[in-house]
Amino acid sequence: MSVQNLFAPKRVTITLPYQVFMALVARADREGRSTSNLASFLLESSLAVPKAKPADRRLRDDSGLSGYPPRDDLTG
Repeated sequence: MSVQNLFAPKRVTITLPYQVFMALVARADREGRSTSNLASFLLESSLAVPKAKPADRRLRDDSGLSGYPPRDDLTG
């Protein structure tokens, strides 16, 4: 198998519940794209690695507002 062939798009067959299929067809029609193209886009975007978000400051804040008692209070 050549490297070029290795990265070529692959075909897959899936079975969808009727309601999911109808929602997919309706959305594809609204967006002016094929059902296959929309399904591929949705699957690809759901598997994409999310961009790193800044950590929630409340969880790393030393103000005592994190929902946990300050470290001093843990000893008793």
